[in-house]
Amino acid sequence: MLLAAIPAVFVAVLAATISPVFRTTHMGPIALGVIAYVWMLEAVYLACRPHWLDRLIGLPYLYVMHGVLGTLALVLAALHRMALPAYALVRLTGGISYTLLFLGVLLALVLMARPIAELVPPVARLRAWLARALSHETSVWLHRILLLAVVFAWVHFHLIFYIVRARPFIVMADAATLFVLVSYVLDRIGRRTWAWHGVVTDCRPVAPGVAELAVRVGPSASGSGPDWEEGDFTFIRFPKVRGMREYHPFSIINAPDDAASVDTASTDTADGDSDGKAVTVRFAIRADGDFTRRLPQVARIGERVDLLPPFGRYRRFLDEHDGDRPIVMYAGGIGITPLLPLAFSYGERRRRRIILMYSASDADGLLYRDELEAWRRRTGNTLILKAGRFSPDELRRAVTPEAVYLIAGPASMNRAVRRMLRGSGVRMADICYEPFAF
Repeated sequence: MLLAAIPAVFVAVLAATISPVFRTTHMGPIALGVIAYVWMLEAVYLACRPHWLDRLIGLPYLYVMHGVLGTLALVLAALHRMALPAYALVRLTGGISYTLLFLGVLLALVLMARPIAELVPPVARLRAWLARALSHETSVWLHRILLLAVVFAWVHFHLIFYIVRARPFIVMADAATLFVLVSYVLDRIGRRTWAWHGVVTDCRPVAPGVAELAVRVGPSASGSGPDWEEGDFTFIRFPKVRGMREYHPFSIINAPDDAASVDTASTDTADGDSDGKAVTVRFAIRADGDFTRRLPQVARIGERVDLLPPFGRYRRFLDEHDGDRPIVMYAGGIGITPLLPLAFSYGERRRRRIILMYSASDADGLLYRDELEAWRRRTGNTLILKAGRFSPDELRRAVTPEAVYLIAGPASMNRAVRRMLRGSGVRMADICYEPFAF
C-alpha cells in the first residue's frame, strides 16, 4: 500500500489532469518526483508511531518501513533531478529539499539503522564514534530535517506552473501534506499532554551494566490508571534532565497484574496530589548509549519521568493464536525483558505449556535467574539457561508440534533462530519477534 498503491493514486490523478503536452514529454520524470514526495509524507507519518499500526504489525517494522521509504524517496528524487531540468526558484527549492533528504537519510543510516551497523563493520565504527560525539537527544533532532525536506519539496512543486494548474492533484497533495503535518504536530503535543507522568522510586543494579528502574505512575487527568499488556515496551524520558528529554524505548518487565498499587490520596505523584491508584512500572535497562549510561546518576528517588502509552505485539500475537498451543521462547541477554512478564503470566495464571531457552554471554548476564528458577518449580514448565550461545542442535530440540514461537535478543540471535525454525518447518505466521533496531 505504502510503496505502490497510494503513490499510484497521486500519479494517476496528475496524469489525468496535467496538460497533454507535459504528459507526453515529461510524465516519467514528473511521476518519479511525485512518488518520492508521497514516500516522504508516508515516512513522516510513520515517524508519528501510530498506535493502531503498531498493534497491527509492530513498531519496529514501522521504523524499518520508515527507513525504506526515506531511502527510496532519495533514490527517486535523484533520478527526478537528473531527468527533469529546473531553473530559478524551482531549482533552488528542489535542490534544498534533495540536500536535506540526503543528509537525513545519511544520518539515519549511520546513527539509527543498527542492522546495517551489525552487518558492515566500518559503519559500526563510524556509528560508535558519532554516538560518543552526539547525544541521543541531538541525533533525534538532526533526524527531523526530513520535515524541512518535505516543506521545501511542497514549495518546489507549487512553483511549477503546469503542476499548479492540475487542480485536482494540487488539492489532493495539499490535503495529504496537511494531514501528515497535523498528525506530526498532534503527536508532538500528545507526547506531553497524553504521556504518563511518574517519579522514580528505585534504581538498583541487577547485573553488571544493567540497572532495574522502578517508576511510580499516577492516574491520568481523566482518572484512569496506566495500563499495558505483557511484553509491551514504552518510551521514557527525564523532562528535567538536560540531554535526556527525548524519549527512549525500554521493555516493561512486570505485568499489569504485578504492578504494586498504591493509594495516591496521601501520596504525591509527579503532578501533585491525586485521588485514585498509582502503579509501579519496572524496567531492566542495559548501559549501551549516553542515555542509558547516565541512568544510575540521573534516576534519583523522586526524579520525574514521562512515559508514552505502550507499544508491542507479543501479547497480541499470542491472543491471535489458539489459546492452548504450547509457547516456545528464545531469549538472549537483555532480550529476556519483554518475555519475562509473558512467561510469568501465561505459564502461571493461564496454565500454558512453555519452553523458555535463555542464554547470555556469561552467567552474570542471565537476568532474574532466581525468579525464573522459582517460576519453573511452581509451574513445571521447561527452563533452559546457558552462559554462551546455544548451538543449532540445542535450539532445534525445543521445536514443539503445534507451538508458537517468541524470539527476543540480539539481531544475530534473531536471525539464527528464525533460520533454524524455518528449516524445521515452522511457519512464519507462528513466529513473533520484535527487532529493536530503532
